[in-house]
Amino acid sequence: MDQQIEKRSNGRADHHQMDTLRRLLPILRKHEINMINVSFDGCGDSGSIDRISFDPAEADDIQNAKISYLKSQSQFEDGTWLHTTSEVEGRVEEAIEELTYDYLEETGVDWYNDDGGFGELVIDVRKGIVEYYVNTRYTVHEVAFSHELTIE
Repeated sequence: MDQQIEKRSNGRADHHQMDTLRRLLPILRKHEINMINVSFDGCGDSGSIDRISFDPAEADDIQNAKISYLKSQSQFEDGTWLHTTSEVEGRVEEAIEELTYDYLEETGVDWYNDDGGFGELVIDVRKGIVEYYVNTRYTVHEVAFSHELTIE
C-alpha cells in the first residue's frame, strides 16, 4: 500500500493524525474499546512511548488488528527538512504510536532533551475525542548555605 500522500519542505503535513483517528474509531468501537491511554517519557537525548493501554484491558486482540493509516517521515536534504506522509498498512498499536509521535512533533515541545518531559495522549472512544498533555522537567537549584571566613 505504501502510497505517498504529500511531500512538503517547510513543515509537516497538517493534521493527518485526525485522518488516522477517524480510521481508528470504527475499529475500536467494533472491539468495544472505551479508552486508550498512551504514556511517553524522555530525557537526555531520547524519548519514547512507555505504554499503550486499552480499556477494557482484556481486549488484547485489538492491538494486532490491521488498519490502513498515515505515516510521516522526515529527512534533512540539501539544507532543508523534507516531510513526507504515506499511507501504510499496519497494526492498530503501530497507528496509535505513530499518531502520538506526530502530535508530539506538532506541539514543538522539547520533551526528550536535557531534563526532558513526560505526558499522556488519551483517546476517549465513546466521546470521539483525543486529548494530550506534555509536561517538561527542569532542574532548579538554590544556595542553601554560604559562609565566608577570613583566614588571617
